[in-house]
Amino acid sequence: GCDLIYEDSCYRAFETTDRINWNDAQSSCVVWGGYLTSIPTRRVNNFIQTIRSNTNSGYWIGLYGDVNENFIWNDDTVSNYRNFGTNGITDLNSVSCVIMESDGEWRNVICTDEIRGFICNRSPAYNTGNISEM
Repeated sequence: GCDLIYEDSCYRAFETTDRINWNDAQSSCVVWGGYLTSIPTRRVNNFIQTIRSNTNSGYWIGLYGDVNENFIWNDDTVSNYRNFGTNGITDLNSVSCVIMESDGEWRNVICTDEIRGFICNRSPAYNTGNISEM
C-alpha cells in the first residue's frame, strides 16, 4: 500500500513525538521499506513541500555531504538538482545532512541535530512495513 504516489515513487511524511537525528530518520525509512527521500527535480520538491503536515518545521531528506560539502543522495539517485536557500550551503567543517525547510528550500545542518519530521520514499510495489505507530 501507498498513501501518495508521485512520478513512480511512493512518499510519506512522518512526524515523531521525540526529535530524531538524520541516521535514526533513515533507519525508520528503511523499516518502512525505503529511504529518506531523494528530490531529483523541482517538481518533486514542490510536491514534497505539500505533503508535510507540520508546515512550520524542517524535515530530514536523504541528501548528505562530506566535510567539503560534496552532497550525494543516500539512495544513489543521480541528480544535479539542488534547492539550498539564498544563504547557500553552510560551511560546517563537518559531515552534514539536509533539511527541507517550510518554504521548500534546503539547509544543511550537523547530522546529529534532532528534529521531528522526515520524509521517506519507496517503490510503489513495496507492500509491507509499518512505522505508523512511531
